[in-house]
Amino acid sequence: MHTFRKSFKWVTARRVTYGACACGGVVLAQAAYLQRTYVPIRPPKEADAYGVIRFTGNPNSSTGEIVRRESHSSGTNALIPHLMRRSGETAPHRNVLIIGDSLVVGIGCKDKPILPQALCRQMAQLLKVDISWRSLGVNGADVRTIHKNVLEAVRAVKIENQRKMDEAEATAKGGAELTRNETRKRFPKEEILEHLQQWQVVRAGSELVNFARARLSSHGSALPLRSSPPPPPSPSIDAVVVMVGLNDFKKIFFGRTSSVFRRDLDLFLTDLRAEVGDQCVVVLPAIPLEETTLPEPVKSIMILLCNTFDSEKRKTATQQALVHFIPKPAIEIWQRAKDRYGNIVARDGVHPNEAGYTAFAEYLGQELAGLLKQQIREGEMAGRLPGTALCQEETLARVQVE
Repeated sequence: MHTFRKSFKWVTARRVTYGACACGGVVLAQAAYLQRTYVPIRPPKEADAYGVIRFTGNPNSSTGEIVRRESHSSGTNALIPHLMRRSGETAPHRNVLIIGDSLVVGIGCKDKPILPQALCRQMAQLLKVDISWRSLGVNGADVRTIHKNVLEAVRAVKIENQRKMDEAEATAKGGAELTRNETRKRFPKEEILEHLQQWQVVRAGSELVNFARARLSSHGSALPLRSSPPPPPSPSIDAVVVMVGLNDFKKIFFGRTSSVFRRDLDLFLTDLRAEVGDQCVVVLPAIPLEETTLPEPVKSIMILLCNTFDSEKRKTATQQALVHFIPKPAIEIWQRAKDRYGNIVARDGVHPNEAGYTAFAEYLGQELAGLLKQQIREGEMAGRLPGTALCQEETLARVQVE
C-alpha cells in the first residue's frame, strides 16, 4: 500500500501532460515517416467497371446447384446488356452501383478489381436473381471528391439503363414476330391442307393439333405454350454501396473532423437520393483496419479515428430513410479467410489483396441481400408492394411460374 501511494504521488498533471505530448510526438513522427516512405500500389491491370452476374437456376428454388456466369466487355458504357435466355427461363433482375475510393478501384489486386464482382455474385446466389453492376471508384478520393465526380456518372447510368430497357423491349417484340415467321416456313399451308384432306372436317381440329405436335416433336422441340414474356430489365437502381471515410480521416489535421465529414456525407447522400430514387437501398459499410500490418501505435490510432468516422455513418443511417449502416465483419470472418487463403493484406500493409477483398465482399453481399429481402417483406406485410422494379419483377416471375 505504501508503494502504491508513493507511485500515485509521482503521477502529476504536469507529468501526464508531458507524457501525452511525448506519445503524440512519437505518433506524428511515425505517421510522417510512413507517409513519406509509403509506396503506392498501381491499380489493377484490367479496370472492369461494369458487368452482369447471371443466375440461371430456378429462381423459386431454395436448393439445387446455382450456375452463374459473369459478363464483361469494353468499349461501351452499358450497365444492363441484353440478357439472352433460353425459352421459358425467367429471373428477376437487380441493378447495383458500387461507389467509393481505392477499395472500389481495387488497389491491392493484380489483375482486376475483386470487390464489385464478388459482392454481386454473393447477392445473385442469395437472392436468386441476375445482378447488373457498375463500379464508380476514384482512387484516393474523400467524400467531397466522390460527390463532385460521381453524380454525373450516376445520371448517365440511369439514361443508359432506360435506353437498354427500350432496346430489350424492341428485341422481344421482334423475336416474337420472327418466331411466327419461322413457324410458317416450317409448316407451310399446303402441307397442312394435304394432311387435313384425309379426314372429315369435324375431326380437323383435333387432328390439326396432333399433327402440329408430331411435327414439332420431330424437329426436336415441344409444342410451344402461350405465356406472357418475361419482364425486361428495369432502368431503376435497386441498391447503392458507398465506400467512403478512409481518406477523410487522413485529413483530420487539415480541419476535416468527423463532424465535417458528417455534413459532407449528408450533402452527398441527398444529391445521390435525387438521382437513384426514393426506393433505392443505400448502404454505408464500415471500413475495417484491424487486419492491416501497420506498426503500433499508428495502427491503433488509425483504428480509433476510423471508428469515430464510422459512427457518423451510423448516425446518418438512423436519420435517413433506406440508408443502412453495415458494421465491420466479425473477427471470425477474417480468421476463416486467413485459414483458407493465408495472407489477406496487400504488400502496402493497408489495402486487402484478392483474398481479403473476396472475404469482405462476400460479407457485404450477404448483408445487402438481407436488406433487400427485408424491404420486400415489409412491403408485403403492409399489404402493398413498393413502386420498385425489385418487387414488381419478383411478383411477375412468381405469377408466371404458378
